[in-house]
Amino acid sequence: MRRAGLAVVAAAALAAGPPLAAQPGCPPGVLASGGPPPRGAVSDDVLWADFARWSRGLPRLEGNASVDLGRCFVRRLLSAGIDSGDASRRFRRVLDLRSRTIERERLFWDTRFRLGGGPRDPLPLLVDAVAAMRPGTALDAGMGLGRNAIHLASRGWRVTGYDFSREAIAGAQAAARQRGVAITAVTSTHEAFDHGANQWDLIVVSYTAIGPLDAAWPAKLSTALKPGGLLVYQGAARLGTTSAEVRRHWAPLAMLRLDVFPAGEDWLEGGDEPTVKFVAQKPRGGR
Repeated sequence: MRRAGLAVVAAAALAAGPPLAAQPGCPPGVLASGGPPPRGAVSDDVLWADFARWSRGLPRLEGNASVDLGRCFVRRLLSAGIDSGDASRRFRRVLDLRSRTIERERLFWDTRFRLGGGPRDPLPLLVDAVAAMRPGTALDAGMGLGRNAIHLASRGWRVTGYDFSREAIAGAQAAARQRGVAITAVTSTHEAFDHGANQWDLIVVSYTAIGPLDAAWPAKLSTALKPGGLLVYQGAARLGTTSAEVRRHWAPLAMLRLDVFPAGEDWLEGGDEPTVKFVAQKPRGGR
């Protein structure tokens, strides 16, 4: 449920750093998964079938272990004798193909999370926002591996999180058990999840498919918050997004903090898409 900008960063990463064949960090079980890749020219269907076969055979990395999906997929191709240019092009095609259906998108993110993808520390914006708050009910929308939900639970919050990736939910539950905290983790899309009305003291939206200017979400999330509740948001925006646009768009809520940075951070570090961060409050007399 992360935004498409993550694909841009992933593709750009293939061109950065030392030659792919020399880069460490892909365990043998990851490189060997799925059997030999097809050689020569491959159609989109054949390429996606190969990616899916590789993905479904991958081991789930334990603890804080993490490897880069794109680099490991490309190294698998290189180890089979496919030249570096073709290998990189194949992964860029995978990034395009994955967005064509929800099933492919889910498989792609299941793969990233099975390989331990994404930052592990909670958002500093969230840490600061809740530092002086009394714990209550919190919703982590598009929770990934649960970094924000687990931080909140460790501070006494009653946390529910959801993600459409089954691997994300499994990873979040495992991480919560390891930390000795309780969270409720649900497999769901944004659209299917029942956000409720006047239900949450805090909602966290961190690098998900909910864009900062998407039309449906200000009213829905404002309704879901209890009066006085906070929305903590951080994610990517289209180039040219301004703080004035974001403030107008989320007018049902009162902005306590709003920043638009010209470059990527966190999930999108190294990218050139703007980062939008805000903390907004539902009026105490709101419904």
